[in-house]
Amino acid sequence: MRPLSISLLLLLFSAPAWAACEGEVAPTTAATRGCAERAAQSHEKRLQAEVARLSEALQDESRRTLFAAEQEAWTAWREATCALEADQAREPGTMMRGSMAAELHAGCMGYQARRRLKALVGITEMFSLK
Repeated sequence: MRPLSISLLLLLFSAPAWAACEGEVAPTTAATRGCAERAAQSHEKRLQAEVARLSEALQDESRRTLFAAEQEAWTAWREATCALEADQAREPGTMMRGSMAAELHAGCMGYQARRRLKALVGITEMFSLK
């Protein structure tokens, strides 16, 4: 991946995280990483709460089992996807030389959690759950 592509990934994943921490600290790599990690943790908490709520709302045991399997598969996919994307920062010739890998990973985790939350709304609507 070219350095420009890495920079675009960084902006995509870290912008929402940095916006959540705007005004807290100077925009250093460590500060931005901390913001991305806190934002990812916040999104993860919301995601876990929604997963628990949805699982409880599914009345049919087989649907609950299928939903749990789907969530487990999604979690594994997200971990692998974000690890791969963060590893791109270590690619020779990039401007970051690995220094932004942790921020990319945290930004990706938060971004994917937000996307999953939106998907869970679709599941809620599909089964007419409240």
